[in-house]
Amino acid sequence: MENPDVKTTKNITLKAYSKINLSLDVTGTYPNGYHKVRMVMAQTSLCDELTFEKIKEGCEITCNRKDLSTKEDNLIYKAYKAMKDSFNFDGGIKVNLTKKIPVAAGLAGGSSDAAACIKAINELYNLNAENDALCEIGAKIGADIPYCIVGGYALCEGIGEIITPIEGSLNGFILIVKPPIDVYTPHVYKELDKIEEYPHPDVEGMIKAVNEKNLTLACEKLGNVLEEVTVKEHPEIEEIKTFMINNGASGTLMSGSGPSVFAVFEEKKTAEKALESFKTKTRDYESFITELIN
Repeated sequence: MENPDVKTTKNITLKAYSKINLSLDVTGTYPNGYHKVRMVMAQTSLCDELTFEKIKEGCEITCNRKDLSTKEDNLIYKAYKAMKDSFNFDGGIKVNLTKKIPVAAGLAGGSSDAAACIKAINELYNLNAENDALCEIGAKIGADIPYCIVGGYALCEGIGEIITPIEGSLNGFILIVKPPIDVYTPHVYKELDKIEEYPHPDVEGMIKAVNEKNLTLACEKLGNVLEEVTVKEHPEIEEIKTFMINNGASGTLMSGSGPSVFAVFEEKKTAEKALESFKTKTRDYESFITELIN
C-alpha cells in the first residue's frame, strides 16, 4: 500500500544563508586527527534558495549552475541519505537549487544547502525531530552543518558541532570578495599543524562584542588562525584586505579556510563605493554586498 502522504503536492521553499567566521581559533587535535576549534559564527543575507517536494523515492536535484554536481557527492544528497538512514521515512525528495553563494569559498554554501534539506525533510515528512537530533545527523556529513541548522550568532566548539547561541547582534554591511583560487581545507589544517606557534584570536572578546552589540569592538577582535596558512600561500587575500581597509572598511578577515574575504562597513554607501572601486581593478573576482542577519 502506498503512503498517501507521498501523493501530496506540498512544497517547501527555504533560504540557505551563507556564514562568516568572526573569530576562528584552533586549540588542538583529537586522536582521529580532527581539529578542535572555537569559532564565533554569523550569517549574512547572501543565500541560496531551495524548493523541496515529495516524490515516491530517491533524491532528485536540479540546479541553475551546470558546473555543480547533482549526484551522490552533493551535500544535499548526502543529507537526504543521512535522514533516510535515521528515520526510514517512506518516500523521496525533489530539490531545485538556485545557487547564489560562491562555491568552495569558505562561506558554508554547501553545508547550508544540506542543512536546509535536513529541515525540509523533517517538515515534509512530519518527523518532528528536535534540532539537537538534526544537528547530530548533520555533523556526520559536515562540521558546519549543525551551525547552519541552528543559525544566528553562535560559539561553535569541538569540530564545530557543539553550538552555544550568543545573545546580541551586530549591525553592519558586509562586502564579500572571492578571488578565483581554490583552497583545500584539509591542506590548510595540515600546514597549520607544522607551525609551532601562532597568535590566537580573542574569541571571548568577540563574544563580548556581539553580546554588547558593539560593531567597533567586533572589528577590533576579528581573527582567524587559518590565515597563517592561506594568506601566505595566496598573497592576493592580503591584498584584498588592505584594499578594503584603505577604502573605508572598519575591519576585514578571511572566512573559514578561505579564499573568501569579508569586509565590515558601518555605512552601505561606503561599501558600495568600495565595491565599485574594486571592480574597476578586477574582473574575475566574485563580489557581493550583504548584511549580517540579526
